[in-house]
Amino acid sequence: ASGGDDCDDQNPQIFPGATELCDGVDNNCNGDIDDGLPPRALWYLDQDRDGYGIASVSELSCGAPSAAYADQSGDCDDTRTEISPDSVEVCGDGEDQDCDPSSPRCRLLGPLDAFSAYRILPGALNVGGDLSRRGDQILIGAANRGGPGSAYLLSVDDFDDVADAAELDDVAVRFRGDDPKGRFGMSSVSADLDGDGNSQVFVGAPGRDEVGMVYGFSDGIAPLQHLEDAALRLTGDSELGWFGAALSRLPLDDRDALLVGAPGWAAEMGAVYVYLNADDGPATTLMGDRLGGRLGSAIAEVGDVDGDGVSDVAVGAPGAAGQLLLISAAELDGAMKVLVPETAAFATIFGDAPDAALGDVVAAPGDLNRDGYADVLVGAPGRNESTGAVALLLGQADPGDREMSDADALLLGIAAGDRAGAAVSGGVPLRPGGGPEIAIGAPGALAVYLIHDVPQGIQSLETASTVISGTYADGFGSAITMLPDNPVNGEGLLLVGAPDRYGAVYFFLSPGE
Repeated sequence: ASGGDDCDDQNPQIFPGATELCDGVDNNCNGDIDDGLPPRALWYLDQDRDGYGIASVSELSCGAPSAAYADQSGDCDDTRTEISPDSVEVCGDGEDQDCDPSSPRCRLLGPLDAFSAYRILPGALNVGGDLSRRGDQILIGAANRGGPGSAYLLSVDDFDDVADAAELDDVAVRFRGDDPKGRFGMSSVSADLDGDGNSQVFVGAPGRDEVGMVYGFSDGIAPLQHLEDAALRLTGDSELGWFGAALSRLPLDDRDALLVGAPGWAAEMGAVYVYLNADDGPATTLMGDRLGGRLGSAIAEVGDVDGDGVSDVAVGAPGAAGQLLLISAAELDGAMKVLVPETAAFATIFGDAPDAALGDVVAAPGDLNRDGYADVLVGAPGRNESTGAVALLLGQADPGDREMSDADALLLGIAAGDRAGAAVSGGVPLRPGGGPEIAIGAPGALAVYLIHDVPQGIQSLETASTVISGTYADGFGSAITMLPDNPVNGEGLLLVGAPDRYGAVYFFLSPGE
């Protein structure tokens, strides 16, 4: 033949001018392999045509061999279009919709145990008896029954420090009490009482000097703070009044009000004091009207429950069957006045059994069902021989008075002595793509129960989405709080206190991390 441009004279299919094929060869001898064709790639059999094929059946081609092939693999069931890596995992139904057995959306599905925690921080005795949020910081109480007590301020901004710490003192600011009977650290909260834009840390010592005290520490604090470093001091006015047993912040227009509970006041009728500053004493006082009612054992600003545009406050009075009062923040505006429950509360929830202790703990989960009204969680750890229960009250225009058995949902403990509802928190998604969740502590069972969906009616905690067992962690579940995200993986963070014996705080991100 004339000319000498054939690049493979042994193959009659290869010559200048030949049609280029997708075979990894220069068929037309122009120096380019697979010239003018899409790049060669693996294509995977996709029988259900959901865009994902199966890795075990593939072809190397410059385009889809047929419509039954996809350019990506990963399908775990090629006969069902609803199952593929793009599908949303449905937690707890026994199927793997997104073809990821360890799907992060369900990584807080149980059962788990305390050793599944991302980090365990031990500390002084009774660490973790009180847990509360302060923005991206956590206040941790350690009201030692046999020592002076402490409180800790822990930032989660730099979680590497938390991960490497040997104990809580290594990474947290410590506020140290000095009275073995003072129970310093039983409560704590952050509030801007003077309106300067900087929050102070307030720590309760309800046993101090037999009347109780609250200490306020300013920002810019050193790693170790003693009581003499406190910038503010508030003192109770009743012997054995337990002033400072509960603390809460109430945001106002230009500052915060500080709410202080004194459940032992006046033969344990109890009281709540509203402070606008530390110099003038309490402005508004809410006085209990039931002997042994212990009003002020728990206090929480819960948002706008009745939709009137004004935030509301939940106050627990857990004596005997117990009560929960819902009071408009407008009633607690700092004016000099004395209130009583009957006229101050726009709704009262009553315990439905002797010694139920409804109102022992209160939590503000926000708007769980997204209807525009704030919701309320309230624990009754003494109910049914201390089996315990938690009532969910969904906000509405007219909440009205009712018994806890008529709550929108009632979550029941499992066995006598569990004390389910001794701690409760909610409102934070703990799974990517999931909604806000509810966490319930049952320290008698050394367990924490997670509810992934908004509960309805009466449910046993045996049906909880997740159970975290705190075996060998004495008091596990006595305190719970949540943060909406963490620096490790951006997901929600669950903290559980185990205050008995030496005490510790458990940080949960996901199993095994």
